[in-house]
Amino acid sequence: MTKKTNKKPLKKIYSKKEVDPSFYSVFEGEKINERFNRLSNATFEALVFHYHEIIVDVNLSFTRMFGYEREGVLGKSIWILPAWEKQSELKRYIKEKYNKPFETIGIRKDGTSFNCEVIGKELPYKNKKIIVSAIRDITTQVKTRKELAESEERFRVLSESSTEAIFIHNQGIIVLANTAACKLFGYTKSELIGMTPKELATPEYHAIIFHNIKTQNTRPYEVTAVHKNGSHLNIEIKGDKVFYKGNEMRVVCIRDITETKKMEAVLRENEEKYRNLFENAHDLIQSVSPEGKFLYVNKSWLDTLGYSVEDLNTMTIFDVIHPESISHCGDIFSQILQGKSYENVEVTFMCKNKSIIIAEGNIHPRYMGQKVIATQALFRDVTEKKESLKKIKKLNEELEERVRQRTLELTQVNQELESFSYSVSHDLRGPLRNIDGFCNILLAEYSVKFDSLGLDCLENIHQSSRKMSVLINDLINLSKVSRADIIKTSINLSSMFEKIANDYKLNHYDRAIQLQVQNDIYSNGDENLISIVIENLISNALKFTSKKPSALIKFGLLKGDFGNACFVSDNGAGFDMNLYDRLFCAFQRLHPASEFEGTGIGLATVKRIIERHGGKIWAEGEVEKGATFYFTIP
Repeated sequence: MTKKTNKKPLKKIYSKKEVDPSFYSVFEGEKINERFNRLSNATFEALVFHYHEIIVDVNLSFTRMFGYEREGVLGKSIWILPAWEKQSELKRYIKEKYNKPFETIGIRKDGTSFNCEVIGKELPYKNKKIIVSAIRDITTQVKTRKELAESEERFRVLSESSTEAIFIHNQGIIVLANTAACKLFGYTKSELIGMTPKELATPEYHAIIFHNIKTQNTRPYEVTAVHKNGSHLNIEIKGDKVFYKGNEMRVVCIRDITETKKMEAVLRENEEKYRNLFENAHDLIQSVSPEGKFLYVNKSWLDTLGYSVEDLNTMTIFDVIHPESISHCGDIFSQILQGKSYENVEVTFMCKNKSIIIAEGNIHPRYMGQKVIATQALFRDVTEKKESLKKIKKLNEELEERVRQRTLELTQVNQELESFSYSVSHDLRGPLRNIDGFCNILLAEYSVKFDSLGLDCLENIHQSSRKMSVLINDLINLSKVSRADIIKTSINLSSMFEKIANDYKLNHYDRAIQLQVQNDIYSNGDENLISIVIENLISNALKFTSKKPSALIKFGLLKGDFGNACFVSDNGAGFDMNLYDRLFCAFQRLHPASEFEGTGIGLATVKRIIERHGGKIWAEGEVEKGATFYFTIP
């Protein structure tokens, strides 16, 4: 490449000896020298004849190469020709008697530089030794050599960064190997250089490898390679021609496919398993092309629908779908071909014998690359299931109707019973008042006319009438709470409990009663009905603590998995949990009347009120260790 140079000015170089002017054009005038001149002028190389570093002659190629006229350089120093930075190297070269070609940079008359190669020889003349230097322009060669070096460096960097093994070989003899190749085969680079395929592959592949080298094959092929430790590995080879160090050779890329081969073997095994699985599955499995042609159906599909493989060769999927389902299934089929999947699809198939099969399953697209090439479906025969569901639905409808009728009947009966209970209870009050009144008259005015037995009988009648009156009042109250409308408001249960309990304490002033009430317990409910609940629970607690020297009654709030529950506890007689089922039933008593009086209606009334509010009530107790009643009001 031609370029300008910033050449430093040279000092004038003087030879140690003056040059005889007869040396200039030393070959002129002699026939033998004329032939030499013609030869020197015919060569492409620039020839410079110099004596004691002074130019004494040049040929025509010199004038073309350096741009000087011949007369313009005669008598000049040879140091006008090389670049100044190369002069010290060139002087050492001259001292060494021109023992080999020397590359330097020449400077033309116009100051541009070029790459050149110099070789000098001594030429005897008239007992003098003249030096002739042959100069060859190697600009193109240097440029090519540089580009080749850069190309080889790029190839080296690329090959070293590759994870694939890379070789360059010349007729099968390795001349270059990358790090990945060393790792793959277990050899060092120096060991691989000079090796042949015979040393890296099993014998049965030698001929194949040399055939591919000979035919310049560029398609990939597989062989079994041999690791340095003797183990075998599967590799894939792909080769092509390459120019390396100025010669045409071949580069091969080698990929380790050992794991791939193992995976392929496992895949083939799995495919066989899946094929057997599909063939033996009870589900109906099918694969259909975008044109609707059957690509695959399993044995269960054929057995269930009654078709043969030969039948399906001339049919499409829509030939086996019930006419009423074709439109719906066609829409689904089109969507699947666009890449959509469907689950829990119901399809009605037509069997070969014209019977109907209802199937349910999933349908998905099958891809090759980005293109849908088929649909895949797995169905399950749900015909019997559908029939069973229809029967169950019909039975449920019939059962619901029967339950509705029965509920209506029970509601009417309950209403009649409640009305009857209320009417009877209300009508019994008058006769009971008369009986109680006459008993009082007899005891007050005629007691002297009765003996002790008569008085006892009269007293029993009086007490029984009072008990019956209490029972009737309880029945009336139970009937009322069952029919009363519920009007919910916010209730301070703590205040309500404390007020009712204190009223009871006044009526039992002769007893030691201790109350523990948690403050600020609120709930939404009917204030009148909830007060009946509180009254009954307090009355119950006072009754069953009557035999204790000191009664302790607590009211509070308990938080748990059930939510927030209010509780009323006492330290009274308690109860046997084995009798729990009778606790909230009307007219049921867990203690004899001789121990504790009562009608057995109170807790039944409490349960009815709590349930009408949508809540729950339950209790825990232990004999002689008290009882706790819990209730929730949503």
